[in-house]
Amino acid sequence: MKIKSFLLTIVAVTLISSPCFADPVDSLFNVVTWSETGGGNGHTYAILKMTITWDSSRVIVPTLTMDTMSGYLATATSQAENDFILDNVVIGAGVQPVIAQQFFLGGEEQSSIWGWLNGELFNFTNWAPGEPNNGVGIETALSMWGFEESGQPAGKWNNTLPNLEVNPYIRQWSVVEWGDPDTTQGSEDTLVNIVTWDEAEGGNGHTYALLKMTITWDSARVIVPTLTMDSMAGYLATVTTLEENDFILNNVLSGAGVQPVIAQQFFLGGEELSAVWGWLNGEPFNFTNWAPGEPNNGVGIETALSMWGFEESGQPAGKWNNTLPNLEVNPYIRQWSVVEWGEPDTTKSIIEPEPVAAISAYAKIPAMVEIYLGNFEGDPEIYNESSVNYSSIVINNTVIPQSIVTISSHPEFKSGVVRISVDAADFLGTYDFMWSMTQQSFNVAGMFSDNTSFSNDAMVRIQGHIAGDVNLDGSANIIDLTFLVDYIFRGGPEPILTETSDVDASCNKANIVDLTYFVDYVFRGGPSPVPGCTEN
Repeated sequence: MKIKSFLLTIVAVTLISSPCFADPVDSLFNVVTWSETGGGNGHTYAILKMTITWDSSRVIVPTLTMDTMSGYLATATSQAENDFILDNVVIGAGVQPVIAQQFFLGGEEQSSIWGWLNGELFNFTNWAPGEPNNGVGIETALSMWGFEESGQPAGKWNNTLPNLEVNPYIRQWSVVEWGDPDTTQGSEDTLVNIVTWDEAEGGNGHTYALLKMTITWDSARVIVPTLTMDSMAGYLATVTTLEENDFILNNVLSGAGVQPVIAQQFFLGGEELSAVWGWLNGEPFNFTNWAPGEPNNGVGIETALSMWGFEESGQPAGKWNNTLPNLEVNPYIRQWSVVEWGEPDTTKSIIEPEPVAAISAYAKIPAMVEIYLGNFEGDPEIYNESSVNYSSIVINNTVIPQSIVTISSHPEFKSGVVRISVDAADFLGTYDFMWSMTQQSFNVAGMFSDNTSFSNDAMVRIQGHIAGDVNLDGSANIIDLTFLVDYIFRGGPEPILTETSDVDASCNKANIVDLTYFVDYVFRGGPSPVPGCTEN
């Protein structure tokens, strides 16, 4: 790419009082393009010959435009780019003599992590011996050393003070770059630490890798399935056992020294929907490894799952965190993703409708819960929906199905499924009394026609009871109050559940105190009925 023209605009900033440092009109020199035909990126570079602080430079440089494109403090993301800047911009091919000084680059350290201001990945480094050397949070700006006159190794990096007092004798000039930053590199370039968990070593035969793109979880869930390996699409990794968790931590995050790990989060394929966590690929969410206090930020807010890295993150390595799925991308706190390739352990079962309402156990017309079972492990010619021995199926160890049929397809499964209908009262009777929305596990067990047994665990949301819902219609309102009045004063029917009619949670049967409490709630804006007592 040839430069036809450039427009230079510099904000008027009074940096120091000496007239020797008035902003020069012609403040860019050694303007050069790293041509693509020469193996470059097509970007243009120059030196801004203003002796200013790094903090001032990061403000001024974006005001410099070339071919309508704003500049930024240069990134050096490879040895080749670093060498090009050194040999063609810093030395300037003899156009401008170089004197001992630093040349500011667009790197900054935040919270112990170095990153580029423009969002590119900070994977390549070229530190001078002993650098970075002055502690976290002090020398947080990046510069490149000039030639021999500086007494430092030419082209090597130094961490420096971003607000270092201007010294006209030790020049602090800046390297400016124009060109589209490479913030979304191709998938072939963004996978590191690719490793297979061998079955011979107790693994699942799946392959894992890090996607080194600093993106949101929402973006990762879209991009990851486009990454293929041996014709198999990837998915954000599932972690279903402590052994798998440790393998990912010790072999993918650490990379056995292949890829240095810096403090960051690593996205996994877990998502919370309506207070229930699950895996995107449909595997049962039975194992968890939350960090202390997690998940901690409320239902419906931090709904994506990540794993903490090593000690540099200040969090327990390998433990889980719930995070925002659309968290703004921060190049300093990397949000990379763990990708997995392999057939998921997808023998699964789901329940419809979900959530199951606890009050359905008391419906006048018996309610049914439909359980769908499919995606069986093993040889699909032998183990499929047609080879299940219906009479062997049992739910939660005790519940016998009302009916079982085979259906040819279901949108949640990749082939035919077995639909198992159970009485809601029988199903809910296998759980303790519940308030509000809860997540519970359920089990479907049975045998195939060859007498091979199967047992599948899955999760279901159950909408528990509501305090004050005396008539069990799913809400607490004036109709329930009328029910209580009728019961207490007119000999009407007794509430079916003592727990929901005990609106003051006193663990007594409904009485005049509960009625008074309820009247205050319905007509006077008093406190809501209190869930809590389950002793009756």
